[in-house]
Amino acid sequence: MGRPTDCIGGSDVAAIRGQSNYKTAMDVWRRIVHGEPEQLAGLAAALGCAAEEPIIVDWCQRHNIDRATVERTVEIGMPNEPHLRGELDGLIRSKREVLDSKLVLSPAVMKQWGQEGTDQMPDHILCQQAWYVMVGDFDHSVVIAAIAGQGRDYLYTRVPAYEAMLLEDVRKFWRDYVLTKRPPPVQTVDDALYLAPANKSAVRAATDAECKLVAEWRNLVAAGDKLDDELKLAKARVCEAIGESEGLWLGGQDRVTWRANKNGVRTLKG
Repeated sequence: MGRPTDCIGGSDVAAIRGQSNYKTAMDVWRRIVHGEPEQLAGLAAALGCAAEEPIIVDWCQRHNIDRATVERTVEIGMPNEPHLRGELDGLIRSKREVLDSKLVLSPAVMKQWGQEGTDQMPDHILCQQAWYVMVGDFDHSVVIAAIAGQGRDYLYTRVPAYEAMLLEDVRKFWRDYVLTKRPPPVQTVDDALYLAPANKSAVRAATDAECKLVAEWRNLVAAGDKLDDELKLAKARVCEAIGESEGLWLGGQDRVTWRANKNGVRTLKG
């Protein structure tokens, strides 16, 4: 399905709800209303696409499932609302089971995945799975995450209240912003830059509402500075506790290390 300009797909839902780290509601709006192509997702996304088939094949082998039963790259759409769509990595139609493969490369992102067999996955992926099973009216979605080279399986089963909330948010976005061609509220500085005029006027007096916005921003900056100081202090204390050892074991697979590289520079991890 690529990146069509006339519909909302699975990865758009989290963006519309402000839960995506990769794009915003404004990006989705610009694509649909103005036909602007989205920015290239980069090497990680390209690797993820290339890894889809190996990840699904590994899952089939681990669960003794015939690969031939898995349909690949299946397009779905909601009846009577053709602009609400999705593209599935895989589908076992007889089981009404969606398959979605994820290649997880970042250590920071790895920490966002919880216990296998659950729906403890990053919010934007959970949104995506709920959208797929709702639009296609399937029973559940299996997310196969390749984390640190190992396939780990997660499961989303139908949660009607959650799906209804997603659908209402998307319908509102379409009704209030796509049909009216009015841009949605900004979520990032880049969104604001897109809306800002090229030619700037002189500094002007702020309205009461704008004064409140500036005060909120300044308070958050001050709170962030304080948090940075507290974080630095906490980090120093952990390093002090580790001392000359390489790290601390906290049980199970949980550990924090303070190891030196070949240049003797020690880095706290965990």
